[in-house]
Amino acid sequence: MTKISNDVRHEIERGMIILLLIDAQLKPVPLYILMGMMEGQGWALDDVEALDFHLTYLSDYGLVERKNPREGKLQLDIQTVRAMGKAVDLRDGRITPIPGVRFPAVEL
Repeated sequence: MTKISNDVRHEIERGMIILLLIDAQLKPVPLYILMGMMEGQGWALDDVEALDFHLTYLSDYGLVERKNPREGKLQLDIQTVRAMGKAVDLRDGRITPIPGVRFPAVEL
């Protein structure tokens, strides 16, 4: 893949993460469940570090909130993430689009 297509893929992966977390009613979702949800939609991530990168990016924009009872460790079984209200506004077009997020044309 070229750099441009990798960039687009990452943007769509971030959009899919947001859609899945919104579909979870903004409730906390364990990371291992989110990875399974991504795979179920055909967007399997290479590894937990790829998911961590996307969640850090989305968190920096205030779109998701992460909770980890054991700070400093990336543990799939205990860390959770949830979408914030700003993510719903982004999906619904009520706020300015974020360049690094692209929503895929899918129905959940």
